[in-house]
Amino acid sequence: MGEQSNLSPSQINSAYFSHTDGYDPLVYENTPGNWFKIIGMMIIFYIFQGFHWWANFELGIHNSTTSTYYNLIIFASAVFVIAIMLILGARVNKQKLCHEFYLEKISEENQRQKDERAKAENKAAQEAKAAATKI
Repeated sequence: MGEQSNLSPSQINSAYFSHTDGYDPLVYENTPGNWFKIIGMMIIFYIFQGFHWWANFELGIHNSTTSTYYNLIIFASAVFVIAIMLILGARVNKQKLCHEFYLEKISEENQRQKDERAKAENKAAQEAKAAATKI
């Protein structure tokens, strides 16, 4: 926390530098152990992908009909997953737009009520001032 004294006010208020609410060191900071985990997982992923494409190539050489069916199934499943993501994303976007619309309307109504109360209080103060000056 002592490091925050040399930060600008905007840096102190930002989620990156602020070590108070919502700050997760696992998201914003990396340790050498995390770097080894990241690089290790990347290596494992690409080794697996290399074996997968090598097996796909070998299947294509030795049994082209099965390879064609396999690749068509993989392609169709990818298209299906993308379609599901688009459908769900559209639904979420629609809900978010509706939510933002109602938040804006609620905010406008709260502001309108606050303005009416301020006008009523101001009018009451003016009437009280006018009544006090008549006496």
